[in-house]
Amino acid sequence: MPPRYETSVSRAGIATLPHGLSATAAPAPDGMCKSAIVKVTMLLADFVQVSDGKLTVVGGGWSLTGPETTPFGIAILVHVPWDQANRRHTLRLELVDADGRPVTLPGDDGEERPIVFLDDVEFEVGRPAGIKPGTPLELPLAVNSGPLPLEPGGRYEWRLSIDGAGDEDWRLAFSVRPHEEPDT
Repeated sequence: MPPRYETSVSRAGIATLPHGLSATAAPAPDGMCKSAIVKVTMLLADFVQVSDGKLTVVGGGWSLTGPETTPFGIAILVHVPWDQANRRHTLRLELVDADGRPVTLPGDDGEERPIVFLDDVEFEVGRPAGIKPGTPLELPLAVNSGPLPLEPGGRYEWRLSIDGAGDEDWRLAFSVRPHEEPDT
C-alpha cells in the first residue's frame, strides 16, 4: 500500500493538507459512531469557504472540467444525528478513477502516492446550548486544491468515508474534457 499524505488538524480546526490544501474541521476527543446514519451533501466548485458555520460556494455545481488544469474546491456538509453528537468521527476524502482505483501523483521523493485530502481527519460535533433535542447538527467543510494533472477524457470520483464506511451518496463524480484536435 502506498504511503498516504499526512494531515493534521490544529486546535482552531484547520486541517493542513498536501499541495497547500485546507479544510475546516473540529478537534475530536473520543467515542466513535456508526456513519451509516450520517447524511452528507457534497458539491464541486471553483472555490469554497467556511465562515460563521456556513459554506460559501463560488462557481458550484459543475461535473465537467478541463482539459486545462484549474484550481477547484469541494463543499461538504455533514449532517450528524442528535444521538451521535459529542462523539469522535474520522473523515477521509480520496480521488479514484472510473475503475475505482486510487488516482496517484508523484511525491517529492518521486514515489507515487494516492490523492487523499482528508486523511483520517478527526472531528466532533457538539450540541449547542438550547438546541431542541433530536435536531441534526451540521459540520461544514471546505477543501480547496490547486490544479491536479488529471488525464484529459478521464472520469473521476471523490469518495468520502466516515469512520471507515462509505455510502453511494457520499460520492462526487466528474469528467475531464478531452483535448480538442486542431483543425487542419
